[in-house]
Amino acid sequence: MGSGDAFEARVYEYVAQELAEEKLGILPRAARIYPPHSKRYYSKDRRSCIAVDIAIEVSRAGASDPYMLWIWECKDSSSLINVAEVEEFHAKLEQMGRDKTKGTMAATNGFQTAA
Repeated sequence: MGSGDAFEARVYEYVAQELAEEKLGILPRAARIYPPHSKRYYSKDRRSCIAVDIAIEVSRAGASDPYMLWIWECKDSSSLINVAEVEEFHAKLEQMGRDKTKGTMAATNGFQTAA
């Protein structure tokens, strides 16, 4: 397991715990969290799927499709995350579902001012 994988696992454990303790503003019974790299979402623009680091799908009782996706991008980098990386993540979110997809980036060393 590389350092990036270990960071993703730490973020996953943290987010899963926060979800279980109802600290994310989502009821745990309405959500399903997926561990690193276990979920992919189709992009019409790419005509292929986008793999995500961590995903939370939120659904109404009895619904077959989630009404909200919360995607977590994990960046284990020795440098600050730049605006281009943030914009790339934002573009992926839009391709997965403009109105129902939210995103959070977690980074080991923070972000540049513009990011």
